[in-house]
Amino acid sequence: MFILSLQALSYLPWVALLGSLGWMLHVRFLHPLAGVPVPLLPSLTRLWYVWKVREGSFDEVNRDLHRKYGGLVRIAPNEVSVSDPEAVPLIYGIKSKFTKTDFYPVWKPDAFATKHADQFTDLNEAHHAARRRLLSNIYSMSSPLESEAHVDGCTELFMARLSEFAANGKVLDLGIWLQMYAFDIIGELFFGQAFGFLETGSDFGRWIGTLDRLMSVLIVVAMLPNAFRPFYLIFCIMFASTRSALKDFEGVATTAKNYVGRREDMMRSEDIEASASNKRRDILTKLFELRAHKGEKDDFGIADIQQEGYVNILAGSDTTAIAMRAIIHQLLTHPAALNKLMQELEEALHAGRISLPVKFSDALKLPYYSACVREAMRLHPSVALGLQRYPPPEGCEISGRYFPGSKSVRVAINAAVLHYDTDVFGDDAADFSLDRWLAPGAANMERYLLTFGGGSRTCIGKNISQKSLKKSDWWFHKQEGLLVRLSVR
Repeated sequence: MFILSLQALSYLPWVALLGSLGWMLHVRFLHPLAGVPVPLLPSLTRLWYVWKVREGSFDEVNRDLHRKYGGLVRIAPNEVSVSDPEAVPLIYGIKSKFTKTDFYPVWKPDAFATKHADQFTDLNEAHHAARRRLLSNIYSMSSPLESEAHVDGCTELFMARLSEFAANGKVLDLGIWLQMYAFDIIGELFFGQAFGFLETGSDFGRWIGTLDRLMSVLIVVAMLPNAFRPFYLIFCIMFASTRSALKDFEGVATTAKNYVGRREDMMRSEDIEASASNKRRDILTKLFELRAHKGEKDDFGIADIQQEGYVNILAGSDTTAIAMRAIIHQLLTHPAALNKLMQELEEALHAGRISLPVKFSDALKLPYYSACVREAMRLHPSVALGLQRYPPPEGCEISGRYFPGSKSVRVAINAAVLHYDTDVFGDDAADFSLDRWLAPGAANMERYLLTFGGGSRTCIGKNISQKSLKKSDWWFHKQEGLLVRLSVR
């Protein structure tokens, strides 16, 4: 019996080899996506895709693949990258029947006692729509505008810190300081007070370092098939740096809970003076008002408020900082554009069209400045991976090819590819050119910007990010090494 068992084990390598060959033949020649153009490796294994993302080069690789193979490129055995601009409303439009994939639940917060998913990770379209209707007024442009004076305080402190560097002539990593600035803005807008990044000149709670370490882990987990995710997580947790980052990550959730708890205690308090002093209508105040008026009817409680705070801290700061870094980098590397922008600002200031600090409503009236923001975010979107979707159950046609309605098939449009499309943005789409946004037809180009996602899944915090920008590559397309030396103008 023992001998028979040994003999059976001796066949296992052959069984594994034949199984692997069978899989390769299936995904290469018999899979529903077999006819989509693809290099050899991506058609055989998803690990190629994961590796390119992990090394931080996928945005360039993705563009190169589309230049070589056309509008449809198979980037994994079960996933197709789409670069056809006309597919944007089909896949991401308001009435789209495409649904989010299993990529998204990996990012779901699990530190809060709520049964409701946040807006980003929610896979239930009906539930997502209902919660978005519930929250949309809170995240409208009125919220950041009501806190504009307090955001100006962050800006003044940020400029004071930069002036210190200018005075001593030291080189600074402006990218890090922009992220600290973004974090403090989120604190002001959401919780009614800055976290203290700019005040202390340090990484509060080690959040910036934590995000950098964990993002590279979580993006791989999200991209791997479900069966492999636990094994990769266990492997990563073996490293002390990952365990430390996870502990610091918990601190973000704790901070959100503490801020919400303090606000709840203050609102319960009979201290009239304390209540009167809190007349700021920050987002947290509005969420408590929502809970008071609709909490029971729509099942919106304290845990939901905590979760909103947590998501805002993480998602809002990184994407906003990436966009600000992109704008400044492009201006520093294109001095003619920088000089023209400074001329526009100085003329507007002397004419009384703007004041210092610049109000958001006034910034919108500066066409060259608005063009700078759009163009920098076009060339360097905050997210440089495709936003994965499953085709509808009945299947659909994309760029002349039929895609079956199956959970074994997923499609995605990468903003870092679409934004370089020459049919939409011109033959110079790869260049930093502000004239494209000042010419007729600019509105048509805006239809194809996926900076904040698209359709009903457009980032609900879009207005907060835009407010921050006007005031001043992994999953997140983060830059490093924006080292500068400052001087007073």
